[in-house]
Amino acid sequence: MIFSDDFTTHRWTDNLANPPENGDAGYAGTGRYLVESYRAGFSYWSMAPIDSGVLTPALTVQASGRPVSPDQGGGWGVWCIEPSGDRYEFLLKHTGTVVITGPGGDYLSQQSTGLDFNAPHVITAGCSQTPAGIELSMTIDGRSYGQATAPAGDGAWSGVGLQAFSFGDTGDQSSGHAYFTRFEVSRR
Repeated sequence: MIFSDDFTTHRWTDNLANPPENGDAGYAGTGRYLVESYRAGFSYWSMAPIDSGVLTPALTVQASGRPVSPDQGGGWGVWCIEPSGDRYEFLLKHTGTVVITGPGGDYLSQQSTGLDFNAPHVITAGCSQTPAGIELSMTIDGRSYGQATAPAGDGAWSGVGLQAFSFGDTGDQSSGHAYFTRFEVSRR
């Protein structure tokens, strides 16, 4: 285990009192971390408080979370980022679509069946730098939604974290908010 947090101690960014323009993140009570994107079509990312020197080329990133409200038009997930700034996102959308996306577009997009977006879920992402490319995988609540390979990257990860996002095409439902209750990073 590289890092584990149940959000009972304040180690992550907390800017709820003075939020930036696109969103915010911070503690919403003991054991609950809130990430919000409140501009249509935008994401808000919160980086885990981990020294990038401990991140290995092959990581598993896992978060337990759920949307704040059932009528939001967006979603939530986890991510891995390279030193170049290329970010690979593992997302659950309000439509029930499971997505792995990155600088080359969507590497995986699959409609889930029987997955209640509004319920708590555990998203597990695999981010592995290999000579053949970046191997990406995603499970939700232990069910695999697939794997994909992106072109070879930097060979390292510079950060991991949490995300909420909103869609630009959902009318009044233009914000995405998620509560997280656990976050873990381990070597694959």
